[in-house]
Amino acid sequence: MNKILPNFRYQIPVYSLLLIVFTGVLFSCAKKVSFIPSPLVPQAEGIARIKKDKNNNYEIQVNITYLPPASKIDGAKDTYVVWAVTTQNNTKKLGQINTSNGLLSSKYKASLTIAIPEEPTRIYITSEYNALVEYPGPDMIMSTKTF
Repeated sequence: MNKILPNFRYQIPVYSLLLIVFTGVLFSCAKKVSFIPSPLVPQAEGIARIKKDKNNNYEIQVNITYLPPASKIDGAKDTYVVWAVTTQNNTKKLGQINTSNGLLSSKYKASLTIAIPEEPTRIYITSEYNALVEYPGPDMIMSTKTF
Protein backbone atom coordinates (compact mmCIF):
# COMPACT_ATOMS: atom_id res chain seq x y z
CA MET A 1 0.00 0.00 0.00
CA ASN A 2 1.25 3.46 -0.86
CA LYS A 3 2.01 5.34 2.39
CA ILE A 4 2.51 8.71 0.70
CA LEU A 5 -0.89 8.70 -1.03
CA PRO A 6 -2.92 6.07 0.83
CA ASN A 7 -6.20 7.03 -0.89
CA PHE A 8 -4.72 7.53 -4.36
CA ARG A 9 -7.30 5.29 -6.00
CA TYR A 10 -10.03 7.70 -4.85
CA GLN A 11 -8.29 10.90 -5.96
CA ILE A 12 -8.72 10.40 -9.70
CA PRO A 13 -12.51 9.95 -9.55
CA VAL A 14 -12.79 13.06 -7.33
CA TYR A 15 -10.79 15.13 -9.83
CA SER A 16 -12.92 13.76 -12.66
CA LEU A 17 -16.08 14.66 -10.78
CA LEU A 18 -14.82 18.20 -10.16
CA LEU A 19 -13.98 18.57 -13.85
CA ILE A 20 -17.45 17.40 -14.86
CA VAL A 21 -19.12 19.80 -12.39
CA PHE A 22 -16.95 22.72 -13.53
CA THR A 23 -17.68 21.99 -17.19
CA GLY A 24 -21.41 21.74 -16.49
CA VAL A 25 -21.42 25.07 -14.65
CA LEU A 26 -19.43 26.71 -17.44
CA PHE A 27 -21.80 25.59 -20.19
CA SER A 28 -25.01 25.85 -18.20
CA CYS A 29 -24.74 29.63 -18.43
CA ALA A 30 -25.60 29.41 -22.12
CA LYS A 31 -29.26 29.69 -23.08
CA LYS A 32 -30.29 26.99 -25.56
CA VAL A 33 -33.33 27.55 -27.78
CA SER A 34 -34.77 25.43 -30.57
CA PHE A 35 -35.86 26.67 -33.97
CA ILE A 36 -39.38 25.97 -35.19
CA PRO A 37 -39.30 25.11 -38.90
CA SER A 38 -41.77 26.58 -41.35
CA PRO A 39 -43.90 24.55 -43.77
CA LEU A 40 -41.31 25.45 -46.45
CA VAL A 41 -38.70 23.20 -44.77
CA PRO A 42 -40.45 20.96 -42.24
CA GLN A 43 -37.45 18.60 -42.04
CA ALA A 44 -35.03 21.33 -40.87
CA GLU A 45 -33.87 21.28 -37.25
CA GLY A 46 -31.90 23.91 -35.41
CA ILE A 47 -30.52 25.07 -32.10
CA ALA A 48 -29.25 28.48 -31.01
CA ARG A 49 -27.03 28.93 -27.98
CA ILE A 50 -26.72 32.38 -26.44
CA LYS A 51 -24.31 33.34 -23.71
CA LYS A 52 -22.85 36.56 -22.39
CA ASP A 53 -19.10 36.76 -22.90
CA LYS A 54 -16.43 38.46 -20.78
CA ASN A 55 -16.84 41.70 -22.80
CA ASN A 56 -20.59 41.83 -22.02
CA ASN A 57 -21.47 40.91 -25.60
CA TYR A 58 -23.91 38.14 -26.43
CA GLU A 59 -22.30 35.28 -28.29
CA ILE A 60 -24.82 33.57 -30.54
CA GLN A 61 -24.10 30.15 -32.01
CA VAL A 62 -26.58 28.82 -34.57
CA ASN A 63 -26.47 25.19 -35.78
CA ILE A 64 -28.94 23.92 -38.38
CA THR A 65 -29.31 20.46 -39.93
CA TYR A 66 -31.43 19.15 -42.80
CA LEU A 67 -31.68 22.62 -44.34
CA PRO A 68 -31.31 22.31 -48.13
CA PRO A 69 -29.69 25.12 -50.15
CA ALA A 70 -31.98 28.13 -50.62
CA SER A 71 -32.06 27.58 -54.38
CA LYS A 72 -33.73 24.17 -53.85
CA ILE A 73 -36.64 25.80 -52.00
CA ASP A 74 -37.08 28.79 -54.30
CA GLY A 75 -34.97 28.77 -57.47
CA ALA A 76 -34.69 32.56 -57.39
CA LYS A 77 -33.33 32.74 -53.82
CA ASP A 78 -29.61 32.43 -53.35
CA THR A 79 -28.89 32.34 -49.63
CA TYR A 80 -30.10 32.29 -46.03
CA VAL A 81 -29.63 35.20 -43.64
CA VAL A 82 -29.86 34.97 -39.83
CA TRP A 83 -31.52 37.81 -37.90
CA ALA A 84 -31.97 38.64 -34.21
CA VAL A 85 -34.63 40.71 -32.50
CA THR A 86 -33.12 42.41 -29.45
CA THR A 87 -34.47 43.64 -26.12
CA GLN A 88 -34.47 47.16 -27.64
CA ASN A 89 -36.86 45.77 -30.31
CA ASN A 90 -34.24 46.25 -33.03
CA THR A 91 -33.73 43.69 -35.79
CA LYS A 92 -30.03 42.93 -36.31
CA LYS A 93 -28.60 41.07 -39.28
CA LEU A 94 -26.29 38.42 -37.84
CA GLY A 95 -24.96 37.07 -41.11
CA GLN A 96 -25.27 34.63 -43.96
CA ILE A 97 -25.33 30.87 -43.55
CA ASN A 98 -24.49 28.42 -46.30
CA THR A 99 -25.59 24.84 -46.22
CA SER A 100 -23.22 22.05 -47.10
CA ASN A 101 -23.06 18.30 -46.83
CA GLY A 102 -20.10 16.06 -46.25
CA LEU A 103 -18.58 13.48 -48.53
CA LEU A 104 -19.99 10.60 -46.51
CA SER A 105 -23.29 12.21 -45.52
CA SER A 106 -26.24 13.60 -47.41
CA LYS A 107 -27.32 15.59 -44.33
CA TYR A 108 -27.12 19.32 -44.98
CA LYS A 109 -25.58 21.42 -42.19
CA ALA A 110 -25.17 25.14 -41.60
CA SER A 111 -23.73 27.14 -38.72
CA LEU A 112 -22.92 30.67 -37.65
CA THR A 113 -21.22 32.13 -34.58
CA ILE A 114 -21.26 35.86 -33.89
CA ALA A 115 -21.24 38.28 -30.95
CA ILE A 116 -23.51 41.31 -30.65
CA PRO A 117 -23.72 44.00 -27.94
CA GLU A 118 -27.51 43.84 -27.52
CA GLU A 119 -29.35 40.97 -25.83
CA PRO A 120 -31.32 38.88 -28.36
CA THR A 121 -34.89 37.84 -27.61
CA ARG A 122 -35.64 35.92 -30.82
CA ILE A 123 -33.61 34.57 -33.74
CA TYR A 124 -34.91 33.75 -37.20
CA ILE A 125 -33.70 32.80 -40.66
CA THR A 126 -34.97 34.12 -44.00
CA SER A 127 -34.22 33.11 -47.56
CA GLU A 128 -32.91 36.03 -49.61
CA TYR A 129 -31.84 36.88 -53.15
CA ASN A 130 -28.37 37.79 -51.86
CA ALA A 131 -26.50 38.30 -48.59
CA LEU A 132 -26.27 42.07 -49.01
CA VAL A 133 -29.84 42.73 -47.84
CA GLU A 134 -30.26 45.20 -45.00
CA TYR A 135 -33.77 44.19 -43.95
CA PRO A 136 -35.36 40.74 -43.71
CA GLY A 137 -37.52 39.57 -46.59
CA PRO A 138 -40.92 37.91 -46.17
CA ASP A 139 -39.76 34.28 -46.59
CA MET A 140 -39.11 33.13 -43.02
CA ILE A 141 -37.55 29.67 -43.02
CA MET A 142 -37.11 29.04 -39.29
CA SER A 143 -37.63 30.97 -36.07
CA THR A 144 -37.22 30.55 -32.35
CA LYS A 145 -39.94 31.52 -29.95
CA THR A 146 -39.34 34.69 -27.98
CA PHE A 147 -37.01 33.78 -25.11
